Amino acid sequence: MIHPRDSLRMLAAELRALGPPRGRPFDPVRTRHAALRYRGRVPVLSLTGEPREQGRAQGRALRGPIRALKRAYLDRFLASWAAGPGGVRDYLELSGRLLSRLTPEEGQEVAGLAEGAGIGREEAGLLQTFLDIHKHFFCSTLAARSPGGRLLLGRNLDFPSFGVAQRFGLVVTRDRPGRHRVASVTWPGLLGVLSGMNETGLSLAVMVVYFVEDARDGPPFPLLFRRVLEEESGVPGAAARLREAPATNSNNVALADGRGRAAFLEIRPSGVTRGGGDLPARTNHFLGPGRRFSLHPVYLSSHLRLACLSTLHRRHGGVFTVPALRRALARAAPPLGNLQSMIFVPEARTLLLCLDRVPAARGPFERLSPDVLFGRGRRPRPVPGPSPHSGRSS
Repeated sequence: MIHPRDSLRMLAAELRALGPPRGRPFDPVRTRHAALRYRGRVPVLSLTGEPREQGRAQGRALRGPIRALKRAYLDRFLASWAAGPGGVRDYLELSGRLLSRLTPEEGQEVAGLAEGAGIGREEAGLLQTFLDIHKHFFCSTLAARSPGGRLLLGRNLDFPSFGVAQRFGLVVTRDRPGRHRVASVTWPGLLGVLSGMNETGLSLAVMVVYFVEDARDGPPFPLLFRRVLEEESGVPGAAARLREAPATNSNNVALADGRGRAAFLEIRPSGVTRGGGDLPARTNHFLGPGRRFSLHPVYLSSHLRLACLSTLHRRHGGVFTVPALRRALARAAPPLGNLQSMIFVPEARTLLLCLDRVPAARGPFERLSPDVLFGRGRRPRPVPGPSPHSGRSS
């Protein structure tokens, strides 16, 4: 049980996170496999090379922030588990089970991250698995059309800052041989995807679902979602891929692609459905089979945010200008913890993003073009299909 004094400290940390940050948290970097530049207010880290080279390059470029986030999050979670009956041993066992389902390339990337950041490989692995073990973030997503008919996917990512995370949001782009280039809105040290787009326009956003089934046998879900973006080009293929893959957690997943298609999937270890019909928004609870009711504040917040977005969608007839969609995201954002807010425009392969202030949904938003996200003048490369180590049936 959390001591009231600890709750007050957490609340004080969240209040300190309000407003824009002071200064730029990352130093510009230019090495053989990494380049970190600011695009307006948004830091963008571009990675190239083989998996171990990319992991090592990220670790070196973001060494200080990775260590700061490890102290703020990983060490805090380990301390909470140490007080339990199984102690840290159970935590490490769960993490090891998830890491055993990585592809060889992903394992090399984790090893490279540890080398570059100067942390242990076990710690680098825990940075990839703690979101599967701890559910601590809340999200809202709304699909709409622009007046010209283009698909827009608006998304808030809400996460406890602990007084630190609001300083370190960034975009990481990866260019790997034989894979689609992927741009992920993320934090230092996290190799998977919570919000991202690939060079074909396929976009993905995850919303953790609470109070339903979870499992501990499968790859860490952020890395599973990155595999989908690396190897698929459209909503049908991405949905089929997620139906075949083992799921460790119950999640809502929003998909959108460059052909103007969108879908919401309800993913649980026992199967994947498209519950909720044509409802254009999702938050942190299921609408289809297996839905459960709870009086927990997170569950009630999820319903309130969904009702807000659904009402606004009906009021607009499903058609939003970008400013109107930004206002809708701001209406749905919680007063604390709204660390990232974004709008994907898949057909234009463009991202509108705010991640340098809390609440982020109030903007201002930075426009990131395809040249920034995927390389100047480069068109999507053909990807023949999942590699033998893609994890399609892992």
